[in-house]
Amino acid sequence: MFINKRALIFLSFSLGALACTAPVENQSAPAETHAEAHADELTLTAAQIETAKIGWGEMEQARAANNLRLSGELRIHKEYTATVSAYADGIVQSLNTGINKVVKKGDVLAKIQHPQLLDWQQEYLATQSQLDFLQSEFERYESLKKDNATSSKSYEKAKADLNTSKVNMRLLAAKLALFKIDASQLSTESVRDYYVLRAPFSGVVSHTMVNLGSAVSTGTPICELMQTDKIHADLFVFEKDLGKVRVGQSVQLILPGVESPVPAKISSMDPGFDADKKAVRIHATFNQPRGARLVDQAYAEGLVDLNTSSEWQPALPEEAVILELGGHYIFVVEEEGKEAVHFRKVLVETEPATEGMVLVRPKTQLPENAQIVKKGAYYVASQGGEMDHDH
Repeated sequence: MFINKRALIFLSFSLGALACTAPVENQSAPAETHAEAHADELTLTAAQIETAKIGWGEMEQARAANNLRLSGELRIHKEYTATVSAYADGIVQSLNTGINKVVKKGDVLAKIQHPQLLDWQQEYLATQSQLDFLQSEFERYESLKKDNATSSKSYEKAKADLNTSKVNMRLLAAKLALFKIDASQLSTESVRDYYVLRAPFSGVVSHTMVNLGSAVSTGTPICELMQTDKIHADLFVFEKDLGKVRVGQSVQLILPGVESPVPAKISSMDPGFDADKKAVRIHATFNQPRGARLVDQAYAEGLVDLNTSSEWQPALPEEAVILELGGHYIFVVEEEGKEAVHFRKVLVETEPATEGMVLVRPKTQLPENAQIVKKGAYYVASQGGEMDHDH
């Protein structure tokens, strides 16, 4: 058979080129696999671990999250606020009511000058000084009457004068008590022309209505107080979800300025619909007292735990799982030494869980009692990134 010489040369050249390129592909595959394996492993020194406070431990257990998301607001209800008002007409002599000032129960908030107080105290002291004389006069006439040595008229007058003085003293003491003046402790040295207004409870001054020298009348508001530690969340439940909610359920509150959800419980539910919201208002109180950084009427969200399942699954704290290149990863301690610790990054599937946890399903099997980074996972990841870059 006749074969074209030019075609034969081209065929030989093609086969030679193919033979030269095949080994190159086979050599590159192991290199990529090695790079991937290296990227999943890293080492941190003991100093790095101490500085970043890296912590690890065994896998924990949690239940899958089944939440009802509700919107609402932070509130301090009226029963935890107070308006401090003037007892009587007067002039504001001093104030201790700066906005946001923290006060304790019984602290003096203001002094109100009220000149009539001087008259009442003077009258009380004068009556008190006469009482001993009137008492002795009554006893003298009583003794004379028994011996028929005085008239009944004189006896009755002495008795009436004594009783009148006692009644006047009781009335004056009651008046002074309205102004927080203890008549039994009154003396010429303790007489004053003002009364004091005190804090009815410990809290924060939220508003001041007067200034120094203001003329006030009975009932004039001086300042407002609120108990910030009584702040809680009001959440709104629509009719279709009412059957899912009950008192005692756990709630995770998402609050302004607070990085992670705050645990709370449903403490009560209103018996009727809120006219403005067209929903039932429920009240969630914090598991631990709060107040600092929280503002009355600020927006809030609540995740009501509807989970009734008793099935527990492997889980870790949310901060133990990192998001990287579209996947979720954890770090497992491979080898722990005095000078350094060797970690391996493991791809996992995740699912929301309750109370700050996340369900974790590793894509590769972990050793029994594996030690997993629970605190500082993102720091470990960042150090790994730097090492990979250097290599």
